[in-house]
Amino acid sequence: MRTTTLQATLRALAVAWLALLLLGATDRSQRPVDDFASHAGELLVADSGMPDPRFRHSVILMVRHGSDGAMGLIVNKTMLEAPLGALFHGIEGRDSDRKIAVHYGGPVEPNKGFVLHSREVAVDGTLLIQSDFALFANPDIIQKIGAGEGPRLTLFAFGYAGWGPGQLEREIARGDWHWAQADEALVFDPADEGKWQKALDRRKIEL
Repeated sequence: MRTTTLQATLRALAVAWLALLLLGATDRSQRPVDDFASHAGELLVADSGMPDPRFRHSVILMVRHGSDGAMGLIVNKTMLEAPLGALFHGIEGRDSDRKIAVHYGGPVEPNKGFVLHSREVAVDGTLLIQSDFALFANPDIIQKIGAGEGPRLTLFAFGYAGWGPGQLEREIARGDWHWAQADEALVFDPADEGKWQKALDRRKIEL
């Protein structure tokens, strides 16, 4: 898709940045789901032999992980860069001209937008993900970013990666994915190149 076409699409989709219906407006990632060992807040890293081309060399920040399924955002595949005010109509303020990178978050619901960000700023309905990350569930966070009052670190994405009950666990058992520790430096690094190898080098040893 050409950059100009994608920019036009993003402008049209800006009004569709919705509340996170899949996740709800509360911090569900902090709740125990049965006795399931949740990996919310960790990185899911594609193996070098990943058979699905949509996820080749992907690094995913796991937002939701429970016995009822999983959801995450790819953090190392930028689609375009453009000024914040050009992508979101009505955004004004000192940072409205700041260029932001828009990421491909995954193949599910590609017209749904997300802002992953550091946790020091939140608005009503923000979803907190473990200790380091938050996901907006309210368009007010975009206004705050434009006004220069937003979080220190942000990552914009359209679409997400999702799995049904047990699906991700089967893919991990097959060797398609690895878990790795997440931190702000890697997730919010503006350079996509190198993220996958750095994340893969952190992978946990499955016993």
